[in-house]
Amino acid sequence: MEVSVVQIGHPVIDTQHQGLFNLISVLENAFYEGKGHEVLSASLESLQHYVKEHFAAEENLMKGAGYPYLEQHKRLHRELNQEVDALVDDVAQGKPVLSIEVLQLLRTWLVEHINQADADIAKYLT
Repeated sequence: MEVSVVQIGHPVIDTQHQGLFNLISVLENAFYEGKGHEVLSASLESLQHYVKEHFAAEENLMKGAGYPYLEQHKRLHRELNQEVDALVDDVAQGKPVLSIEVLQLLRTWLVEHINQADADIAKYLT
């Protein structure tokens, strides 16, 4: 199930946001096909890598634009990185992780982050 992502008006960030949701959609589709647990580890690792790249790119753009709330925004990024890292570790250690809970966490966090925090940076980047 593909998600239409709110555009903030910066081509790099908008494309990367869509990429994040595409990764989540892979996990979501597998979940609905009854294969969520089979792809959970690989999906989370892909997401872990992509999120770090995206956040680094976004932070570099904000820094270059003189975004006044860069440190607060970076803190939000660190929090999600930590949550994704913990999920990856839990899966690697064989701890029970429910795909639907992961999906809800990621979707909710990303939608709220894009609609609130990232929408705020748009006026500094365009």
